[in-house]
Amino acid sequence: MLEHIRRAGVDVQIIAPLRRDFKYMFLAHKAVGRLTGRGVQIDRHPLALRSYGRQIGRQLAQSKVDAVFAPSSIPVSALETRTPILFWTDAVIDSMCDYYPGAFARMGARNLDVARNQEQAALEKSKFAIYASEWAANSVRKNYKVNGERIQVIPFGANLPIRHSRPDVSHFVEQRLARQCRLLFIGADWERKGGPIALETVEILNRRGVPATLTIVGTEAPDSRFVERLGFISKSTIAGQQRLSDLLQSSTFFLLPTRAEAAGIVFCEASAFGLPIMATDTGGVGTYVADGSNGLLLPTHACARDYADGIERLWKDRSLYRKLSLNGFDEYQRRLNWDVAIQRLLQLVQTAVAEKSTSGRN
Repeated sequence: MLEHIRRAGVDVQIIAPLRRDFKYMFLAHKAVGRLTGRGVQIDRHPLALRSYGRQIGRQLAQSKVDAVFAPSSIPVSALETRTPILFWTDAVIDSMCDYYPGAFARMGARNLDVARNQEQAALEKSKFAIYASEWAANSVRKNYKVNGERIQVIPFGANLPIRHSRPDVSHFVEQRLARQCRLLFIGADWERKGGPIALETVEILNRRGVPATLTIVGTEAPDSRFVERLGFISKSTIAGQQRLSDLLQSSTFFLLPTRAEAAGIVFCEASAFGLPIMATDTGGVGTYVADGSNGLLLPTHACARDYADGIERLWKDRSLYRKLSLNGFDEYQRRLNWDVAIQRLLQLVQTAVAEKSTSGRN
């Protein structure tokens, strides 16, 4: 995100990292959370928010900026400034509570109230609240007092260098169709990302006489003669980027039967390579995977047999497979890349700055 903002010619002053000296005051609070199994998010507490606001405010007083932008609603919730504020995030507490594990699980009424107050404060401070999916934005529209025009949806983009063209994708597709079916799974959390379903899917396909393999990146997985486990591959290195690009180019389907998902950068990357996606219609996935366009979306109750049915159908219908592949690249070019996303962000920044200028004259 930062790289593409700068690439667009914007002068960015970074205020980070923010100190968290207050965390020591919440040690007992966190200990109780661990003992009770309740999620605790101390960064949303008013004490934390005031600390962040003061730190940002002090640095703003020494700078001349047109707008304040944050990739989270939390740091700007208690920021006192006349400079327009915008934030861009992938989730809101109401949609994440008891949906994601960890800090979002079993938060309890008191912690949830603190978190909701933080979300409302950020909305009141900001000119635009930008969300990475319709799922998150709809949660805000439903649960908070906010001018609907201030709520915007801008999907994230691919975090891999994309240098190929649509004709290249057509070439990728023909190469894939000349080989056996290769499923690609990328995710750090085997259970949450639906790993067991993915593993059963490849086993079902082989029992049906569809030779298939499953390549797993980013997590540990059970042994299977149909599985290739590659572990973690870093995008921060050129070698890692190239390895991931090769996998996305040569695989036949991207399979992610995720149980919970706020957004989906990996879906942008699969689309960029014209790789048809098989995923769950949950959370923010629907903003990134258009059912019947760049992949198939299955309901949350779908089982491995259902995923195998979809893959087998597309694998045998070569015309439909080619259509979804090229549609995927078109979706990437049209809306699932950072260049498009950042241009939309900068348009909102310009609007916010113009509104401030107009109100100042009045």
